[in-house]
Amino acid sequence: NPLTVLLLERSIQYPHSIGHRMYWLLQNEITCDPQHTERFGLLLEAMLVFHPATCAELLYQQELINKIQNLAEVVVYSSKKMNSKELNRLYTHRLSELNETFFHYLPNNSVQLPISPKIHVHSLLVDQCKIMSSK
Repeated sequence: NPLTVLLLERSIQYPHSIGHRMYWLLQNEITCDPQHTERFGLLLEAMLVFHPATCAELLYQQELINKIQNLAEVVVYSSKKMNSKELNRLYTHRLSELNETFFHYLPNNSVQLPISPKIHVHSLLVDQCKIMSSK
C-alpha cells in the first residue's frame, strides 16, 4: 500500500515528530481494533527496526506508561481493602519507588512523555500527585 510506505518512510525520516506520533497512534489502534492488530503490529515493528535509537526511547516511554498503569490498578484493588490514609501512603511509597528505580537508570535520567516528544520528565513530583475517585 503506497500510503503505508509513505507513512513508514516519513516516520523513519522524522523519528522525533512523525515517528513518535505514529508509534503511539499504532499502539492505540492495536489495542482498539482487533481486526487490524496484525497489520498495525507489522507496521510498528518495521518502523522500530529501521530506527533503533528511537526504538529505545519509545520503549522507555512504554515502560513508564505500563508502570503507571500497573500502579493505578494496584490503587483500585487496594482501595477496597484500605482506608484513604493507608492508600495514600501506599501510593506515595510506590511513586517514590518509581522515581528511584525507573528514572534513575534511564539514559540522561529522563524520558520523553508520550503526549509530546518535546517534554522530558526527570522524575515524578510525588507530593503533587493525588488519587482521584472516578464515578
